[in-house]
Amino acid sequence: MVVDDGERVRGLLIDFDYAVKTSEARIALAERTGTLPFMSISNLQNSKAQRSELDDWESLLYVVCWLGVHGVSHDEQVAYQQEIDAARKVGEYYRYPLAKWEAGSFDDVARAKQIDLEDDERFNDCVLQYFQDGAAYDELKDMA
Repeated sequence: MVVDDGERVRGLLIDFDYAVKTSEARIALAERTGTLPFMSISNLQNSKAQRSELDDWESLLYVVCWLGVHGVSHDEQVAYQQEIDAARKVGEYYRYPLAKWEAGSFDDVARAKQIDLEDDERFNDCVLQYFQDGAAYDELKDMA
């Protein structure tokens, strides 16, 4: 849930489906779980490594980037989605930032994220520069 009161953007992210106390023993999950644009690279690659808090922090980074680019308010998201839908009709969908985080195979999405996060300059060029304008988005950019 995200709230934009015109002055500040505040949010709450809750996903207790697979929550465990960090002190508890963990079992590796056999299946991939999550929504493609927000899945950690390790999860996308179906790594045999146990999922940890780091996967959750990585997913949170993707949520922050998604909101920064697509917008926080309903109106911003609808407007952005209309642009994307128009681009899809003429085959130009992939020119939109983060489009490669939601299309293709798990491996394709993992590679796209690895490239976008390769270093600070690349992250800025591929993601941060496309954040919406405004003070609230500057805060999200700082978080990312």
